[in-house]
Amino acid sequence: CQQIVEISTLNDHLLTECAMKMNHKQCPRCGEAIAIKFYDVHVNRNTCLVAKSASEASRCPLCHQDIGPGEEGWRMHLLSSNGCPKNDRRLGV
Repeated sequence: CQQIVEISTLNDHLLTECAMKMNHKQCPRCGEAIAIKFYDVHVNRNTCLVAKSASEASRCPLCHQDIGPGEEGWRMHLLSSNGCPKNDRRLGV
């Protein structure tokens, strides 16, 4: 799909809203949206980070690391110069 969504909502978009949602499935371990063609390999590896509660952390769909909870956690992770290594829009990059 070509819809523009916030990074913080990407997993939810791919699993519930996206016109291509049938191409993704949620991993029971990490909670991330995984493309169907990679799902079995991803789940069988059993190496992804176990999902934490929303009050403890959020999970970045770009770098797959846990970050601080809430809007402040996303802001620091996505915009600070030492934030997400997969986000080209970091400040100072």
